[in-house]
Order: sequence, then structure tokens, then C-alpha cells
Amino acid sequence: MPPAIGLHYEVAPSLATCPSAQEFAAEVAGMIGVHPFREGASLRVSVAIREGARRGTAEGRVAFSGVSADDPDLPWGGEQTIRASDCMEVARTLALVMTVAVERLRSARAAHMRETAPPVGQPPAPPPESDAPDGANAPIRTDERERPARRPPMAAAGGRSRRPPALHVSSFAGVVVAADITPGATAGTSFGARVGLGALSVGVEGLMLAPSSSVSSSGVGGSVSSTGLEITTCWHLAIGRSERLDVHTCPVIAPLLLRGVGHSPALPRAGDAASLALGGRIGGSVEVLGPIRLAVELEALAPLTRHVFVIDDQNVWVQPALGFAAHGNVAVRFR
Repeated sequence: MPPAIGLHYEVAPSLATCPSAQEFAAEVAGMIGVHPFREGASLRVSVAIREGARRGTAEGRVAFSGVSADDPDLPWGGEQTIRASDCMEVARTLALVMTVAVERLRSARAAHMRETAPPVGQPPAPPPESDAPDGANAPIRTDERERPARRPPMAAAGGRSRRPPALHVSSFAGVVVAADITPGATAGTSFGARVGLGALSVGVEGLMLAPSSSVSSSGVGGSVSSTGLEITTCWHLAIGRSERLDVHTCPVIAPLLLRGVGHSPALPRAGDAASLALGGRIGGSVEVLGPIRLAVELEALAPLTRHVFVIDDQNVWVQPALGFAAHGNVAVRFR
């Protein structure tokens, strides 16, 4: 039977993928074959996990107290520091280190009990009195009914699904380069916000494109600008365990307002037309500094109704069946 141990488990709040204290204790119990953790035990172990010095890494430390630091039964002097690429790997390694130490202590104490056991027929000596709290040095009763079932090791990267999906909110702004949404090519700005839960997110984005010009075959000219709202529902896929790199794909619904202005020597003439476009978007983002991410996205939009801008009975511009846009955004993500 392993010695009873009091466990203190602490994880930095920024490491959202770390196992909980209950999951960590269950992992150790699964390796040892019995749950060794008891409140008030004289032998205590402290486990602390925090962010590593390098971005995207984690560092963990396990330290025993209540035993001498030079106890030969502890193979590494009672404490150990582990560094790895992510929190789950650090936690698994710390659980293995703790299991080795507990097994060494169990073997050493069993050997000590055999050496100090009285000869057959001689009653055992009474246990020494102790000032420890009641139950701190009491023998641990073993009962197969209390023995937990062995649990599989903590899941690796895919094991994060045991935790509820995290809610996150982000806001963003950037530039847009578009073709065939208005005549030819133009540029503009976009800004919006996004709310996500796990791998899914919903975003609302404002879009403003600068006027671009078009001329009819007879030389009558005009310019068209566009403002609109884009609603996206995106599916995200994190690349790597650190989740710094993300790729995503989104269907898009875009109500647009097209404003055409005719060029006349005497008086400019203006007209507005509403349009609804459907399309899709694909892109990726990368974390550059804490919650700040850079995103690049490509988009295609197909208007459900194609408009024709006419000046003096001349077709100045016919809205194409398909338009394209490239977005470059800076986003701030709030977890």
C-alpha cells in the first residue's frame, strides 16, 4: 500500500488546456493502482504548472515535503522541474515522476517494516506517540471496494474535448481589396466582431469600398461605391498544439448597397440599388502577440440580383455574376 499523500495542485489561469486537479489525481491513481491522496496526510506533494519562458511552452514543478530532502528513497532529492511544448505533456510527465517516487517510497517502507518486524510469537511494539493531527499517521485500510478502476492515461491533443468548449469574443479591423463588386478593382476598409464557442464562430462585419469608375461604349461615365454588412458562420481548425495558427472556412451572407454617380458636365446624377449576395470565405490567422492575431482571408460573392447602372440610356456598368475580395485584418481576442 503506498503512503498517504496530501496533494496541492496549481495551474496558471492562462493555461486553459491543463487537466484539473481531479483529472491529475485520477491519472496518478491509475498508474499506481490505488488512490493515494488523503487530506491531512503528513507526506505532502505540491504540483505547480505555469507558462514556460519560451512562447507556447509550459513548465511544471513537483516537490515533496514532510520527508527529508536527502531521503535516499526519493530518486531526485524530493523535487523535479519538467519543461515541454504544452501543458498536457507536462502534466503527464509530472504524473509519471510522482508515480515513480511513490513506488520507491512504498518499496522502501515495506522493506523497513520487514526489517523491524518482531520475531514470530513476540507481540509487536506499540506505535510511538505523535503530535500530528488525529489520523495523520493512522494506517491506511485497504479495501478492494475503495480501489478505483484503472483509468487510461490522460488524452493527448485530442483529449481536450473532455473540457467544455471555451467561449471567446474578438473584434477586428483591416483593409479590403475587391474586384467586380464595384467596377473593376477597388479598395476599402472592414471592421466587425466575432463570437465563438469551441471550433465554431459567428461574425458580423461592416464593409466600405471606395468608388471605382466605368464608361459606356459611347463615352458616358460614372462611378460606383459599395457599403454593406457581411454575416459569417465559420469553422476553425487549430494547427499544432499551441493553437497559434488557425485556418477557417465560412459561408457568407452579404446585404450590399451600391451607389452610382453619373459624371455630367452640368450636374452629377446619383442612384442607389440594394443587392443581396451569397458566397464563401477561406482564410487563416496567426497569433503575433498575446491576444493579437493577424488574419488573411479570400472571399467570393455572387449577387442574387444583378443590377445595371444606366445614364442617358447608356449602360455604364453591369454588375458581374461573381465578385471577389481579399481581407487583411488585425484582431484582438478576448478569452
